[in-house]
Amino acid sequence: MGAISLDQSNRLKADSPRANFIAALTPARCRWLMAAMVMIGFVARLFYLRHLCPFDLTGDEAQYWDWSRQLDWSYYSKGPLVAWIIRGSCSLFGDFAWAVRLPALALSTGASVVAYWLTWRLFDSDRLALAVVALSWCSPLFVAGGLLMTIDPPFYFCWALAVAFTVRAVFDESRTAWIGVAAAVGIGFLAKYAMLLYLPIMLGFLAADKPSRRWLATAWPWAAVAVALLFMTPVILWNHRHGWVSLRHVSTQTGATGGRLAAGNFPEFFASQVGIVNPLIFVTMIAAAIWAIRGQVDGVRARAVRLLMWAGLPFFGAVALTSLRTKAQANWAGPAYFSMMILAVYFLSTRRDAQRRSAWGIVTAAAITLGLIALPLMHDFHWAHLAIQRWNSSNPDSKAIRARAIDPTVKFSGYGKLGQIVGSQLAAMPNAFVIAEDYQTAAELAFYIPGQPVTFCAGSWFKDPDDRKRMSQYDVWPDRALDRAELVGRNALYVGYMNDDIRAAFDDVEGSFVAPGAKPTEKLQIERGGVYLRTFRIWRCRGFKGMSRPADAREGY
Repeated sequence: MGAISLDQSNRLKADSPRANFIAALTPARCRWLMAAMVMIGFVARLFYLRHLCPFDLTGDEAQYWDWSRQLDWSYYSKGPLVAWIIRGSCSLFGDFAWAVRLPALALSTGASVVAYWLTWRLFDSDRLALAVVALSWCSPLFVAGGLLMTIDPPFYFCWALAVAFTVRAVFDESRTAWIGVAAAVGIGFLAKYAMLLYLPIMLGFLAADKPSRRWLATAWPWAAVAVALLFMTPVILWNHRHGWVSLRHVSTQTGATGGRLAAGNFPEFFASQVGIVNPLIFVTMIAAAIWAIRGQVDGVRARAVRLLMWAGLPFFGAVALTSLRTKAQANWAGPAYFSMMILAVYFLSTRRDAQRRSAWGIVTAAAITLGLIALPLMHDFHWAHLAIQRWNSSNPDSKAIRARAIDPTVKFSGYGKLGQIVGSQLAAMPNAFVIAEDYQTAAELAFYIPGQPVTFCAGSWFKDPDDRKRMSQYDVWPDRALDRAELVGRNALYVGYMNDDIRAAFDDVEGSFVAPGAKPTEKLQIERGGVYLRTFRIWRCRGFKGMSRPADAREGY
């Protein structure tokens, strides 16, 4: 569905199907359609999460859920907001996977509403606003943001609110809206520290937009900055008490300390953006950005385009620069696409020339088609597994296709089965505890083992730097330390690759039973639809002797 502005609809032939379709989309009908999309979409996705979702919690989701069992003012790598939100949902509905993810669904729905309002306010067109929401739902990034409860849904929602409040403050001359800007940025910071980048971006827009510069001579934007920074207080105090672990972690992860110039990371980052946004939508965003930078905008909408450009491009640029020093995760640039999606749809609506409009109309239709094809796979990769199985069976002489290479859900598959098996064995080992090699597996086991016990992470305690994992919240909690005297002598189940450190920490180690009556073996293979996905390794360990943390362990932030 190619977006089209109100004045362009008059240029279409009166008897064309497109003209009839556009004419039928009155503002009232657009709003009714938006309301129906939001309500039906929310109910359908909630039903999916409760009854149809085939994949387990991601490692991050499980980790944040485990954080929520010990509420605090901050945590090792992130602020407290994600844990607070998850605990609120689970307190109401129980510690179920769908309850962990429910806030993501609510926040993504709220972001769609904000996107509709902002588009309508900037361009006075309900048709454009409806097109923005519809096109967003054809992007894997936006779909995943409504299903997976990580730090990104609250971060993205707060970024959207900050942009909307900025429009109210600057375009509508609302002084009270500056309070909204401050609150949105401050609360967003408690989800993800990168939210603070909105403040210089906002000030940059005020300086670049001539009609808005007068605000810099008033106290309002500066007060908004000051109030937003006050939200940092609990995080700063927590870090002061914990050796500034978050600062060390973030500086390491972003390449600010210890990072090296690695230009090869950028192509990987760029390719990930093309995939998660939708290749054709991403191409349209690039074209829209070039068009906006070159100033090819009519005077009436120039300010709106300038604001959307400022709200997206600088943030994307900051992440792209980060990718030159470290591996930038695909989701890091997410907030940039909130305003860039609106800009892309408005760009499409301005293609007046018949030939160009036809070309961009084809791109838009192809983007929607690609999104609709990908939508079922994003909810259940079973269909792709069937195709893989059929291909491998029909082409025995060819190299078999590995599901791990194309299935993005592999990394969070099988934890439910793993939890059941570990739980059944744990019941047969009185007073035993559970250790995992890495923090995400420890969190997954904490969630999926019946009874949801406390679990431990050994990865950061390994002496060999090649085996050692980076530190996590499990290294902050005193009750998860592996040098505690009360753990000595107890048996344990260990999940992960075996190494000398684990063998030395116990009197005896052997493979575990992965099925009733089976011989001990460390391997538990996970399949879906007859296609191999991954392997877990489970070990029965007797007589824990304790572990000591290596002197250089804190280098692995």
